[in-house]
Amino acid sequence: MSLSEESSRPYGTRASYVEGGLVSVRKAKPDDLGELVRLHRQASELLGRWDPRLALSSGTLERFKKRVRLMLGSGSYPVFVAQRRDDEALLGCVIGKVVDNKPFAVPRFGYIGCLYVDDGWRGQEVGCRLLGEAQGWFKTQGLDVSQSDVASRSPIARRFWERMGFSRFLDHLYYSDDGAVAKVEDRGVVIRAATIGDAAAVLKLWMEMMDYHARLDSRLRVSRHGSRHVAKAIEHWLPDDTGQLLVAQARDDVVGFTLGGIVDVGLGLKPAKYGHIAHMCVTSEWRRLGVGRQLFTALRRWLQGEGLASVHIYVSHFNPASQRFWRSLGFQDYVDRLWCDLR
Repeated sequence: MSLSEESSRPYGTRASYVEGGLVSVRKAKPDDLGELVRLHRQASELLGRWDPRLALSSGTLERFKKRVRLMLGSGSYPVFVAQRRDDEALLGCVIGKVVDNKPFAVPRFGYIGCLYVDDGWRGQEVGCRLLGEAQGWFKTQGLDVSQSDVASRSPIARRFWERMGFSRFLDHLYYSDDGAVAKVEDRGVVIRAATIGDAAAVLKLWMEMMDYHARLDSRLRVSRHGSRHVAKAIEHWLPDDTGQLLVAQARDDVVGFTLGGIVDVGLGLKPAKYGHIAHMCVTSEWRRLGVGRQLFTALRRWLQGEGLASVHIYVSHFNPASQRFWRSLGFQDYVDRLWCDLR
């Protein structure tokens, strides 16, 4: 319906439709799946114009459809839609989930994976209504924090999220694997697959890394029992076929480690399948000697062997040393992770 056609109605603008109560927000139903896919395609096409890396790839829509169908069937996810009362078409949707955030001091948070508004209804408070519904649902689950991702090249989207109370937290950086792995001087450091005997050293390095980050940003502080959780997690990282835990050994000491793997998603701004670096740490006395580059080179070689075209990592927005390191390797801005306190 065009704007001129709407002007003859009691509420003459799209904004007044929202304000006048003719637009309702409700829990999504299985019958909405086709419209949800349409909104996802429309939003992805717009994102692709801002940043070609965010354009739809082969099979993305089918993967999205499969994931959302499961979410609609479970009733355990905040999936809401906006609809005008005199029209079956959806004006927008929001899709979220609860994320286990152990071992950090905030043990769980709500994640907004998708917030889409139909092209003709942007700027009319539909997104605000949808987000408010999802945030309210998170509160009913006892959550104090929500997070979302915004494309780095989308200042309009950033302004919306900032207006809704979200602020910078982590930078999701992107590396395109478009060439041969460069040789790196080893300086007597050997990079190898971790074994169970390395677990204590890896845990010590992880705690060193997180103590440093917590001083830069208190939101990254570890819970009182966080080290126990990580110690158990390391046991699972070692035999995991979908990931690689590598250590850097200098003589008899483990001086660094990295953990990377394959991420397979169907929602939000990420590609369907990509390489992800979950952790990398080099102990303080061995930094700036090329050990981090050696670890990255070895992990990148493994990801190449898995046929992945890009590598991604979250880096604290408030850690200039890490920002310089990853960008020196060729990582670029991609998506920003934002944080919102719900209390």
